[in-house]
Amino acid sequence: TAIVVIQNYYRLYIRVKTERKSFLAVQKSVRTIQAAFRGMKVRQKLKNVSEEKMAAIVNQSALCCYRSKTQYEAVQSEGVTIQEWYKASGLACSQEAEYHSQSRAAVTIQKAFRRMVTRKLETQKCAALRIQFFLQMAVYRRRFVQQKRAAITLQHYFRTWQT
Repeated sequence: TAIVVIQNYYRLYIRVKTERKSFLAVQKSVRTIQAAFRGMKVRQKLKNVSEEKMAAIVNQSALCCYRSKTQYEAVQSEGVTIQEWYKASGLACSQEAEYHSQSRAAVTIQKAFRRMVTRKLETQKCAALRIQFFLQMAVYRRRFVQQKRAAITLQHYFRTWQT
């Protein structure tokens, strides 16, 4: 039963599609015939009009054409102006966003560089403190060794003197 329903819907779809296609073809034919008929009626009417009226009609037609053309050009020019403004506005927004992005990137890079420099300075400071510590330790050790030698020498002389 489901297959029958689907087949019926499909047949209905195909029939509607073909009917629409034929309807559109008939409609197009009707429009073509109507346009041809109107053109024929206008040409018949124009045959009956005198030359003066014909000249007036041509002048009015040319004037109407000129006005329509100038109005169209004005609207087109305004449209072009609006499009240029819209493009410029979009470009300005994208450039501003790019500037902010680059600014944030520069700040991030500067922050990372400052951290690196600070770590390097801390490392150098620790190294300098160690060097100072070892140098001071060497100086104290040398003094201690000299004092120890002097004490031993004095003890040696003193003991030799006592005996």
